[in-house]
Amino acid sequence: MKSVWTWLGFVCVTLAILLVGLRCAEEAPRVPADAFDLSRAVAALEDLNSESLPHPVGSAHNQLIRSRIETRLRELGYTPQLQSELICTDLAPGCSWVENIIAVKDGAGDDAILVTAHYDSAPIAPGAGDDLAGIAAMLEIARLFADRPTQNDIIFLFADGEEAGLRGAMAFAERHPLMQSVELVLNMEARGVSGPSGMFETSLANSELISLLARSASRPVANSLMFEIYQRMPNNTDVTIYKNADAMALNFAFSRGVALYHSSRDTNQNLSQASLAHHGDNVFTVLSNAADAPMDTLRGEGDATYIDLFGVTLLHWPSVINLPAATILLLLVVGLGATQRGFGVKSTAWALAGIVLVLALHGLFGWLLSYPLGLWPGIHPLDHPHPWPARIALFASSVLAALLVGASVGRKAGWQALLWLSWALFALISIALAALLPGGAYLTLLPLAAFAPIAAIEISARRPPIIAAHAGFIAAAYIALYHFLSFDVVFNFQVSYLKTPILIVMAAPATALAAWYAQSFRAARLPLALVAAAILAATIGGYLAPAYSETRPRSVNVDYLQIDTDDARQSQWRIDTYGPADAAYAERAGFNEDQVEYLRWGLRDSRAHLKPAPDLDLPGPQLRILTDTRDEAGLRTIEGEMQAGRSGFLYGLTFARGANVETLSVEGTLIAEAEAFMRPRGVAVTFSGVSERVMRFRLTTNAAEPIPATLFELSAAPEHPESAAIIAERPRTAAPIQFGDHAEIQRRIAF
Repeated sequence: MKSVWTWLGFVCVTLAILLVGLRCAEEAPRVPADAFDLSRAVAALEDLNSESLPHPVGSAHNQLIRSRIETRLRELGYTPQLQSELICTDLAPGCSWVENIIAVKDGAGDDAILVTAHYDSAPIAPGAGDDLAGIAAMLEIARLFADRPTQNDIIFLFADGEEAGLRGAMAFAERHPLMQSVELVLNMEARGVSGPSGMFETSLANSELISLLARSASRPVANSLMFEIYQRMPNNTDVTIYKNADAMALNFAFSRGVALYHSSRDTNQNLSQASLAHHGDNVFTVLSNAADAPMDTLRGEGDATYIDLFGVTLLHWPSVINLPAATILLLLVVGLGATQRGFGVKSTAWALAGIVLVLALHGLFGWLLSYPLGLWPGIHPLDHPHPWPARIALFASSVLAALLVGASVGRKAGWQALLWLSWALFALISIALAALLPGGAYLTLLPLAAFAPIAAIEISARRPPIIAAHAGFIAAAYIALYHFLSFDVVFNFQVSYLKTPILIVMAAPATALAAWYAQSFRAARLPLALVAAAILAATIGGYLAPAYSETRPRSVNVDYLQIDTDDARQSQWRIDTYGPADAAYAERAGFNEDQVEYLRWGLRDSRAHLKPAPDLDLPGPQLRILTDTRDEAGLRTIEGEMQAGRSGFLYGLTFARGANVETLSVEGTLIAEAEAFMRPRGVAVTFSGVSERVMRFRLTTNAAEPIPATLFELSAAPEHPESAAIIAERPRTAAPIQFGDHAEIQRRIAF
């Protein structure tokens, strides 16, 4: 029966079924229990860090965890090697002393597969998710392969210093002879404590690798849009290092519960065991299929386009066919549309106006809903403990836009004009994506492939393409909801206008269907009112839902900030918040002023609650000039030493943008040249895991005037009644993050 209520029921039921099926986007799917043993992996995780303590590179607890990994490897029959290196790099300028653990399962051939994760943590985090889950999975995989003959060597690398700037991976890739035989890298990472273990990063010419993943993983979660985006982002992981060394790679990570990422609550208790199981199953099954494969057969001639279907199977095909497929589908849609009667130039113009209006409404609704759903409650930038009311509000806003336009503009344009113009635009977008962003072409190509062939069959049978329109909408809705949920890990509801655009993928075909079902705009008024009421109710629910919880806390550190200059010292307590500040907590803790600006590390513009603190006279980092010379050409060369003052977990040297430095070397390694000092954020040279080691540096400059810089150190928070009182006021729905409660000491200097 043609009724707006029928349309609304179909749309709502479709969305509900798809959302139930898409639980794999938020929860790790169940994996078979006949290979990777989750119980053993969980036991290994508990043993690795039973104290639930942070273990940054160079710390005593990191050394304890290292010894536990070595002990477990020996129990499994391996002979672990220790690669100890002082590694200085220019990727993340600075140095770390790293201790990589390496175990090798010899194969019959000459090639090797590297299975790796990092065992160090952020300074405040126990690191259950990032990345001891990967380490525990590796230990179980090492057990499963201990007595299994393979053609390829399997190298298990338990990397150190990833959190310091990928320095353990660099040490292995640049200095260990085993890297010469590595052809394929399987890496396990995390950006949270739950969710599916998705394959989010791979190497170029990946068509055969994706085929390997598709036939191996029991529950694959991956899409090539993420591959395209990640290539264009400045983010790096250990896999970046191996790809630069021409190794093939598959990188897996879970990323839900991102509020606990690098947090004091990244503990075993908060880690999803399902995520650990999915992690291990992914790498074990891929490794099982690759262990005996000739490595040259995994190097494809081009990239693949791919997306998982409910985490059950991976649809994939060579990206090279996207452009011809999109072109053929465009010609098919235009040809089929040309055979239909009932619309002309005027109706097409109205249809185009309707589609533009749908786009505009999605932007408008997203912007309006950003306030009650995120800005006014002041939610975490990346996570929400109760996201469903806000999600429903945004889904309903997309339905409202489609129904409003379909029932109004659709009466003037006609449903056929809206239908064929929508799908013609899908085809044009597919062509553009195939040319500019090949891995993202499936966004419109798959719905188009669901619509066009069925439409051809229906039209050849002299029937209107109703079944095709419904099939196209279902495919488009899957794509829209899949990516909407995926975007949750990078956009929260305070930027809902960045979340609603993907819903246009389903709203465009839904608009044409709404025009088909709507008898008149009058008939749509009650359904429109109902959808608007649903938006209002869901928005109120989203606004009232607690923005933080103990398992999704606000990120808050309590710090002591000491800034030393030649003739003065400033000491302050600082409440440092990632995301919206907690004004009520700041007031309870005696911070009566609003957030103010200051320079973190003496370099980066930041805002925090600050109030005067007593002078605790903490020893700061030291810098000694050993030689200062200028040659005949005017080049000045300064050589000296740096050392931490409080054995801090991080210290370093920062220069603001425009510092007139030609080169800066540390321990004989060039880590920054003149162009680096022109970057907007300046240059920060950091040292971690070096304890009280003296670091030698060499700086050259042509400048005649002094060069300002800041020497800084982050170290353990000082014990003091005032800081204890501030910490005591911190609510349970807040937790320390990254560096935790600490002291930051800055010394303003000039060369």
